[in-house]
Amino acid sequence: CFTGQRISDFMNFSIDNIREQEGFKVMDIFQQKGQKTVTIPMLDQVLEIFSIKPDFDLNLMTHDQSLADLTARCISKVDGICKKVKPDLLIVQGDTTTTFTAALAAFYNQVSVAHVEAGLRTYNKYSPFPEETNRRLSTVISDLHFAPTQSNKNSLKLENIPEENIIVTGNTVI
Repeated sequence: CFTGQRISDFMNFSIDNIREQEGFKVMDIFQQKGQKTVTIPMLDQVLEIFSIKPDFDLNLMTHDQSLADLTARCISKVDGICKKVKPDLLIVQGDTTTTFTAALAAFYNQVSVAHVEAGLRTYNKYSPFPEETNRRLSTVISDLHFAPTQSNKNSLKLENIPEENIIVTGNTVI
């Protein structure tokens, strides 16, 4: 499974936002959608709490990276993993650039892709940017589509996705 955090939801994101809270590193960020500050635990601490050791850490994030840089690094790293592991299916979740590029790397390796949170649409490729385009490109690549709502399923059907390849799951965030 491959997931990513939608950084475009946040503004004023910097290293200064990382702080200690109850012995853990957390990040305070202002969420544009909700117009509030949220505190997010850093991934390494969450993995440690639940004793999870990922098989692969892509370690993609760098300071002041462009979407093009992130895209190139993600495709290259996921491509290498696909060649090494030879999975039957790659599950991607969301609408981030890493979601789309992981799906693309799987496609290049002829690995089937399942997309969780499929079918969300604004039909404006720049809003939200780049997520709307990531959503639509991920749809074209994916073989299975896990749509949160019937409305999302209907959007996929309008794009000629076969109904038997769409499963309504409910919202994965709730």
